[in-house]
Amino acid sequence: MKKLIVLLVAVFILFVTITVSMYFINPYGTATSDPRGRIMGFMSFSMQSSSMVPGLNRGDRIFVDTTAYMDSEPALNDVIVFRYPPAPEQVYVKRVVGRAGERVRISGGQVYVDGEPLAQPYVDLANSRSPYSQKWGEIIVPQGMLFVLGDNRDNSNDSRVWGFVPRENVVGRVSFTFGAGQAD
Repeated sequence: MKKLIVLLVAVFILFVTITVSMYFINPYGTATSDPRGRIMGFMSFSMQSSSMVPGLNRGDRIFVDTTAYMDSEPALNDVIVFRYPPAPEQVYVKRVVGRAGERVRISGGQVYVDGEPLAQPYVDLANSRSPYSQKWGEIIVPQGMLFVLGDNRDNSNDSRVWGFVPRENVVGRVSFTFGAGQAD
């Protein structure tokens, strides 16, 4: 019996040592300090705004894969979670519409990347009426940065307001949602 207790204590100490080591090593390279993202490779959040309506509603649960960009970069139209550049203790959810070196502009509510229209079936163009949702002059996304927009273009605090998202601020990609929220 005594050997069993010693073995269980040793296994527990090994488990704690490995877990703490993984937290500090951060094998997934995620921008979060949350142990779920650093150790398990996923996190969950509740949508706190309506900036991603109609796809994500306030109160929806989103599950974030913090391993998604270990060996790759975010793709156009990926929905990502990132540390908000002006206040990194906050996390935001937005859609990638421009990556390093790409030219992005908005004309008539349509986003263009390198002169080509970006497919955006998730945007309700009839409800995108504000001037900054209709027209945005061309910008070139700097190296190491992303340009992100909310799907609810008239109701989104995004790159049009505060600028680019540093790549190192990306926590992960939204992998699936559980729609418990309600549209505003």
